[in-house]
Formats: sequence, structure tokens, C-alpha cells
Amino acid sequence: MAYQEIHTAAFVPADGLDTLSTELNTLTFPEHWRQAVLDFYAQTRSEKGRSEVLEHQSVPIKRLNHLLRAVAPGLVSIGRWAPTNTDQPWLYSEKEFSPQALMNYVSAWLKDMAPKEKGTQQTVAASFRPMLTTLRTMDPATLTWDRTPVELLRGTVSEGGTLLPDSSLYRLLPEYAASRVVALGPYRFAGEEVHWHRAAGYQEAELISDVLSYTPKSRNHTGNPWYYSGYMRFYLRTEPFSTVPRLHVETGIRRWTSGKANLQGTTGASAYLRADATLLPQAPTPDRLAVAYLQWDPRTKRPEWRTGGPMNMLENLAITDEFPDPESLVKDGTQWLTVGEGPQFALTYHTTMGRHSVGSGIMPEERRRLMEWVAAALEPEFVPIPALVRAEPPKGTVVIDRALEKTKKVTGDEAKKMALAEENRRIESRNARRRRAHLAEVLKGADLSAMVLYQNSGIRNQMIQAAEESLDLAGHRDGQGPDTWVWRAPDLTVRITARLAGEITGPLGEATAPKRGGELKEEAAKRRDLVKETVQGILSDSGGGVQVAYVELDGVKTFTGKRIFAPTQDPKGAIRAGAAQARIVSQFAKPYDPQDAPEEREEKARHRIESAWSDGLRQLGATFVPRAGEGGAIPANLTQIAFWMVRRNVASKSSFSQFTPIALLNRGKGQIMGCSPDTQGWVSYRDLLCDLTGQVESPRNEQDQAAAVASFVRTTLQPYKFTDTLVLLHAQNSRNRWPWLGNAGLLQDRVKLGHGPDQRLAVLGKRMRVIRVASSDRAEVPQWWAPVEGKDAGFTEGLWRAGDDASGRVFYSTGRKPSTAQTHKGVAKLTSRTVETGKFAEDGTPKTRDLLVPSAEARTPQLVQFTLTGLLPGDDPAAWARFLHEQRDGDDYREHLKLPVLLHLASKANEYAIPYEDAGDDAAVDLSDDEESQQMALF
Repeated sequence: MAYQEIHTAAFVPADGLDTLSTELNTLTFPEHWRQAVLDFYAQTRSEKGRSEVLEHQSVPIKRLNHLLRAVAPGLVSIGRWAPTNTDQPWLYSEKEFSPQALMNYVSAWLKDMAPKEKGTQQTVAASFRPMLTTLRTMDPATLTWDRTPVELLRGTVSEGGTLLPDSSLYRLLPEYAASRVVALGPYRFAGEEVHWHRAAGYQEAELISDVLSYTPKSRNHTGNPWYYSGYMRFYLRTEPFSTVPRLHVETGIRRWTSGKANLQGTTGASAYLRADATLLPQAPTPDRLAVAYLQWDPRTKRPEWRTGGPMNMLENLAITDEFPDPESLVKDGTQWLTVGEGPQFALTYHTTMGRHSVGSGIMPEERRRLMEWVAAALEPEFVPIPALVRAEPPKGTVVIDRALEKTKKVTGDEAKKMALAEENRRIESRNARRRRAHLAEVLKGADLSAMVLYQNSGIRNQMIQAAEESLDLAGHRDGQGPDTWVWRAPDLTVRITARLAGEITGPLGEATAPKRGGELKEEAAKRRDLVKETVQGILSDSGGGVQVAYVELDGVKTFTGKRIFAPTQDPKGAIRAGAAQARIVSQFAKPYDPQDAPEEREEKARHRIESAWSDGLRQLGATFVPRAGEGGAIPANLTQIAFWMVRRNVASKSSFSQFTPIALLNRGKGQIMGCSPDTQGWVSYRDLLCDLTGQVESPRNEQDQAAAVASFVRTTLQPYKFTDTLVLLHAQNSRNRWPWLGNAGLLQDRVKLGHGPDQRLAVLGKRMRVIRVASSDRAEVPQWWAPVEGKDAGFTEGLWRAGDDASGRVFYSTGRKPSTAQTHKGVAKLTSRTVETGKFAEDGTPKTRDLLVPSAEARTPQLVQFTLTGLLPGDDPAAWARFLHEQRDGDDYREHLKLPVLLHLASKANEYAIPYEDAGDDAAVDLSDDEESQQMALF
């Protein structure tokens, strides 16, 4: 069905609404407190860190804010840093909160800041006197709550015409919207009610539904139920070149651990708590769900509470008795869950914990109904944004040359199906030969030499089969086993050397997980050197020339049956680093998954191996990028350049950081090229990936990184000043070090590098266009559905624009539904739903179908935003947006990509960001929830 419009889960103020006020209790961070904490914090840093603290004059308050989320969920904290302007409130609350209770939280926070004895959580003795001195200057009596009117629509407009909301509103307006929804009462459908409960938000306002349960009817099931809830998250967002604020509402399913929880393969899990009484003397009873964090300690092999920094501030507050014992919760988290009520205490499920019988996400029809209910709560002040309508340039405006043919859908009677299947086999054979010819062109006359390091021969054999089918090699085999396979086609010789992987694929540290920092660095270096030695030995035996290694990587079997690695034992980074030092790119192949149904196991493994083989070839730069054809509005000789900030922060599993800007180049044909500030011009994609691995010197502070990005962009684009060039940028990836890419900085047909002045785009290139791509990370682009009058909402592929977009520069792209997504679009998870099938029983009564299917995987193809920041006079914005939309449908990918092909390949370079320097004093703790994205991001 060709849907003509799509709706989004987003709301805007009603026409004519220019002001919207509410009253809240506010509390500022006292100036003398700020200075006292600043001085204490500076004393706890290294000499370099101390100078940075005093230079920026800001107190890091993120960890205190996380503590408040756990023990004082009714408080809304604003910002990561304590305000430097004491007129700006620090805390907002619907109720006053005891100053003495707040002082207790601050005391725990100061103790958390203090340096610790090496290898322990004990505060360094020399820190006690400065800490006590600081506390004596912080009199709780100076904390005064004020009843303050808050304007929820206040803001200014950027030079580019984009709304700049007051920074506090990013928390306050979502909280206001969530309170309106809760005040409406329960969500009702099909005679059932679901109540929603406010939870302590982090960067959003969150609602959690009553606990729901699902008991599979499978013969092999134990009969125990699986638990889950719905969630809604509210975000304030803006759109480029628009002065209207937007409320985005994200909906999905929060799965709770049901039975014993396995934390060993996770960095932690969030836990939701509804307190029956105050958690601390003099503090009020929380009126919403608190959120705390549970993590697995590999040293003690026990679960423990975590809040904020490495010190457990909950213990400092002596309130951990109010929380269930971590081991008790992990052993059986269901004892606090009651169906039909809000969670009393619930631990979030993570995919590494094993199988959960409740599927992720909700389907479009249920999302549509929920948004109708939310709309009733928000009206008349807020209304749904207008529908997005199809944005099609005139026929023939955009001509796309594709290297590979699409196979045809096999339908019809048996004879027609057989004919179509035979035709598809011929198409696949032609595509394989074209793929082989392209690979030969990329390798410039060299043989393709691959190494397979396997753990079981079945995976090795499937890899051999994947190579033959992918490149049409079956009739060209010239050598077979036991360790080497050779094919000699007219245009390309392919050689595969296979060896048992041995100990290189085992967990780091073997039986004992290494600690983050020095131990992890040492174990990773050992494995890296072992891999390098192993690979070089195989190269010597096989005559060298290997470009790519395929590694079958199994995990450690857990009690759930799932095979995973503990966070500090995953060897992928070390294996990749060792192979890269031998100038070999690497691709990991997942073996048989014991949780796959036996009848599906072989087929799923085959698909995984085929994908792994193709991904390995892409790392060699052998990727088809859809190119502009002759006779269209897009130049046929167009050069595309995609920029990406390769970074690994210290919160990642490696515990080491890296920041390197890179660029990828495609001229319409040939291999993908890449460069970074450390390369001498353009190099092969393979060489770029290898160069990113290992010891990479990175600018350490934000200002230096922004300057490095500006210099790199200017140098990279200089040779293309008079060439038709399309520059692709990703908003969420790059704007922190290239502020112009944020909505607030965008200017049409102008560009700003680093902290320099804005300038005409023509200064960078006379024939240059720039498109910024934004994905749905953190709900920056809303969820969506395609409506049908009188029928269930569904999905559709296409290019879209907002009917009220005055700029004409903002477009939206949706990919087609994945071929593996078979869930009925009307499936429900929050309430019962029964529909008539259109068939009748023998007695004439209509047959019905139960669409309450909690087990269904219900993911939505992602809505992606294209902002055409820079165009030339006379360019048709819709044509350029259509061209970029086609880039999401890569010739040699089964499904639509989340990003256009070149940006997608640039993003994959992050997998090679594996430096081994120490993180130093700037280490931060990642406290993001272990949650799945409910909008599908393929590959």
C-alpha cells in the first residue's frame, strides 16, 4: 500500500499559544557553596586537572544528580555542572525538600569526590581535613526554597531562524507534559485499564506502566510468567530553521528480569524502586519511582549498588537497608512485582542476561492509540504536529545507477513461483560476478587472500560456501583443503587459509576478569601480541598477502545458556588490534546460538556467516555506493565525502579514550578511500581502519579537539573547491566538536569551522553541497506510523517533508520494513485486542484472532532527518534529499541502512578505535540505562 502521509509522536503548542506558565519550588546552589566545593574538588585533582577545574570555574555535579535520582526522585536537577550564575535555579520540585536531607546528600557527594587509596574505596586520609573544612562552610540554613513562576515556552531565536529554548526547559517542559498525562487517569482500551507512574528522569521525563505478565503456551516452557511494563519518555526538541518547540514522546516496552538475573555480561542494570516511606530522615516520601543502578563486581563476583562515581554513595548515606539486598534481587527479582500495580522494585532486563520471552518494542497501531490518549491529556495547549507528506521531485529528476539487480518477490501459483525462483538464481549469479569484478578493481590486480580462524568445522565450511556464493566461484575451484582453498576466476584469484582459532579467542584473563585500567591493559596487550604472532605465523606458512581475517568468536557459557563475555574479558578489541598490527582487517563471526530454535539454528547461522563474509569485504573498501546517473539533477560525476568523529570514551569497555576525526571518499565507482589527520592524504579504507587501531595520539580537551576538527575539515575539502562535491555529516556524532552542526548553529548556505566566524559555503567550495543527517538517538527524531482510514496503522518506505516547513530544507526518510519482520502491525502488548479475521465458523459466527502477543518483536524502521544545510542557487532540495534517501538502500545490503552508505561505513570505523593509553584523571562514569532502542537501527 502506498501511504501518502505519516504521523509522528510529536506535539507543538497550539496556534496562538505564546506563553505557558506553572509554579514550582526552586532552590539555587549558593555562591559560597559553589566556591567551597570548587576549591575542594580542585585540591583532589592532579596538577593538570586542578588547573582545568580552576580555569573553567565549574563544579561537576553529575554524580550528585544521579544520587538524587535514586533517593530523591521528586527533585528535578538541571544541568551537569552547578550553575555559575546563582540566579539560575539548581533544583526544581513540586514539593519542598528538607535542607538538612539535601546536606546529607552533598556530604556523601563530597566524600565520593575525594581521592581513594590505591586499589580500595577508602578515602585518602589527607582528604578528611579539607572535606570537613568544606562542610563547615556549607550551612543547610542557607538553603531556601522559593515558590517561582516558570515560563515553559521561553526562549530566543538563533541567527539561522531556529528556536533556542531556555536550557532549564529541556527538563521542565517534559516533566510538565508527563504530569498532565498521569493526571488524565489510566489508559483504557478494550475494557481494560493501564495506570502510569512517574519515574525519576535523567535527561527526560519518564512514565512506567503497571506491571504486566506473559506466560508462553509453549510445551517446553516452565509455566513461570515473564514480566514487563510499557514506558513513555518525553523530550523537548527543536527542528532546524523552525521557531516552534516540539515535544517528542517515545514509547516502548521495559522488560523486567523474571527469575534469576545474570549481570556478568553487562556493565550494569537500572532498577526502579517505589518507596513506601522516606529513604532518609527529614526527607519526604518519594512520589515517583526512584532509579538506582546495580552492577556486577568481577573481583568479588557479587552484585552491588552503584550510584554516580566509583564510591557507593548509598552506603555513605547508610540507607542501603531501604533497598533490597542486591544478591536477593538478582536471585529472584519477581518477588516485588505484582501484576496490575506499579513496580515495587524491578530490575531491568538486558539482552546479555539470556532469553526473555517478551519481545521488544510496540507496533504502530498500538503507538497510534497511545498517542491519541496523550493528545487528549495535552490539549488544548499542545496539539499533534501536522502529518509529514511525500516529497517526490518530478519524475526523471533523480537518476540512480545501481550496480546490482534486485531479486523479485516470489508469489503466484506453483509454476510462477518456480519460474521466479529460477530467475532470481540467475540474478544472484550475475550480481556475484559483478561483485567479483568490483572486488578485483578495488584490489588493483592483487589476489583476495582471507584467513578463517574457526572453532568448529561447521562454521569454517559455511564461510567457504559464503565465499563461493558471494563471488560466483563454484566453477573456479582450483584447490581444496585441508587448510587452504583456492579459486581462480578469470578476473580474480581467491585464497582462503583456515586454522583452528585456539586460545586467541578465549576470555581475557582466562578464569579471572581483569580490573579496568592497568590489569586490563596488560591482558589486552598480551592477547594482542599473541594474535599478531599467530597471524604472522599463518602468513609465513601461506605465503603472505592476507588482507582480511574472519574469526569465529564464542563467549563463555552462562547459566542461561547464552554465550557471552564479561565486560573486561571480551577479547574482540585485542584480536582486532593484533590483526591490525599485521595490516589485516578483521571480522567476527558468531557461531551457533544455543538459544535459537533447533529447526532455525542452521539457517540463522548461515545468514550470520553470509553477513560476516560481506562485512569483511566491505572493510577492504569493496562497497557499492548508489551513484547518480546521466540526465538527472544530480551531477553524474559527483564526489561524496563523509566526515565522522571516531571516538571511544573512557566509559566504554576498553576503559581507554580516543578522538580522531576521519573522512571517507567515494567518486561514484572504485574503492572507498579514507583519511585522518595522521594519514598522508587518501589511503584505502582498509589502511585507514588499521591505522586507527593501537596507540593513537588524541587531543585531550574539547577546545583542542574542536580546533583539530576545523583544521582537518578545511584541509580535506581544499582540493575539491571546484568539484561537484556532496559533504555528509552526522549531527549526533559530530556537533560536540563542531558546534555549527547543532540546530542552534545551522545557517543556510553558510558554514562555521570550530570557533571561527561563519562564512559563505562557497569559501570552502564553489560546487559544494552540505547535508546534515540526524538519527533518532535520544528521540531527536520522533517515532512514527503510517495511518490508514478505518484500518491498522502500518509502515511505509519513502521521503517526506513537513507541510509547514517554511525553509524547504528539512526532509525525513523511512526505510522499508525488514524482510525478517513478520509481526502483524495490529499486535498489542499493553491491553487485550481481538479482531475478526473475515472468516466464519460452521455456525456462521465470525472467527476472531487474538492480537495480544507480548512475545512479538515489534521494532519500527527508523525515521531519519536530512537537513540540506548548503545548496547552490537553482538546486532542487527535494532532488538532493531523494538522492540521499536512495543512499540508505545500498546495493549489497539486504535491508535499508540507518544511515546513507558512506556515513554508515564511516561509523563502522569506531570498531577500530582501540587505543591503549591510560584514561587519567578525566575518567567519567557512564550511567546510561541498559536499554534497547525501539527504533530499528540496522547493521
